Amino acid sequence: MDRSLFKHYEALQRKIDRYCDQARQKFGPRLQCRAGCALCCAQDIAVLPVEFHFLRAHPAITEATKQLGTRTSQGCVFLHEDRCTIYQARPVICRTHGLPLLVRSGGTQQRDCCPLNTRSLVLESLERSDLLDLETLNTMLGAVNLLFCRQTGREREQKHRLSSLLTIQG
Repeated sequence: MDRSLFKHYEALQRKIDRYCDQARQKFGPRLQCRAGCALCCAQDIAVLPVEFHFLRAHPAITEATKQLGTRTSQGCVFLHEDRCTIYQARPVICRTHGLPLLVRSGGTQQRDCCPLNTRSLVLESLERSDLLDLETLNTMLGAVNLLFCRQTGREREQKHRLSSLLTIQG
């Protein structure tokens, strides 16, 4: 697949990674999110077509499938010994899991974070700029996905489970 189809998705990943880097710098050791922590990896998530096909074409998937083979898992199939085998290419949800979020629902706003991180972070005391606005992020990801689907003729609503990447590659 033409890698240029993913330029907007990769730009979004870079923006997210910058936020994540800033959060790690600011909160440092108070964040429990690090290699070896796999609390957020407890399910086989479904991703949008742009993320699925990005992963499908990424060399990290080929390497991970060689290492993992075809297997079933109670959590993410790309988790091996509590480490992500596709960390470089991981989906948006995996990049942001656990970090301080602003979640808007039904006209209200709430702050959310991994329970392991809220032990040392008081969410109410965080500045608005410390929070990743989940609605804005999802809108951006939706727009990137829509563009990708229009360019490739795919259905934009169809989601794919990460585990299906093992059967495609394997």
